[in-house]
Amino acid sequence: MARPKKQTIDYFPHQVGNGKTKLILQNEFGNDGYAFWFQLLELLCVSDNQVYGYNNPASWRLLLAETHVTEDNAIKILQLLADLGAIDSELHKNKVIWSQNLIDNLELVYRRRATGIPERPVIADKNEVIDNNNRQTILNNTKQYKRGEEVSATQQYLFNILLRCPAIKKSDSVKLPELLKDYPGINYELEFKKFVEWWPGPKKRKKPWVVLRNWLGQAQPDETKLTDSGRYKKL
Repeated sequence: MARPKKQTIDYFPHQVGNGKTKLILQNEFGNDGYAFWFQLLELLCVSDNQVYGYNNPASWRLLLAETHVTEDNAIKILQLLADLGAIDSELHKNKVIWSQNLIDNLELVYRRRATGIPERPVIADKNEVIDNNNRQTILNNTKQYKRGEEVSATQQYLFNILLRCPAIKKSDSVKLPELLKDYPGINYELEFKKFVEWWPGPKKRKKPWVVLRNWLGQAQPDETKLTDSGRYKKL
């Protein structure tokens, strides 16, 4: 049986002008509200079928890292977006983000594809979300790896960047969720790309994950610079 094609997007239309959502977000949260909204749209675009679920700690931490806001503000902004109809309010209650307006704006992109435009997920029960396209649970947007870790579509995108480093192996994917938990406030996409371009640096290093942790530790904002262990390993 053929593997289903991923439904991700490389870009989305950013219309010039003051729409309702943007104005209200800026009025209540300043630039944080504006930045959160467009970072969230980018995250949805790189998520399969433009659906993002954050009902596990790793996905929630990744959302915070992508949007660069505090947890309290993220909760408030998501609720405001749901109240405004910018994201689906019913799915939001189940910690699933879906923006019908985004999908409508992507219609021309999907017309050129044979896969068809994504449809709104359907809530089956408290623990399951079914995608109308293929009647499979939202866990199709994750890949299951060893140790029970779930890697979301966005995490898979980030790991694919790391795979460009010859020292990173596919089996290393199990290390990614813990890594994302330990370094909040990081622009992972940017730092991973910089790390891959730099590797192995002036020395012949053999432990890429140790070096990557040190790299992210140096890139991390000062107020979040401690991991669970309270220290970083030296290169």
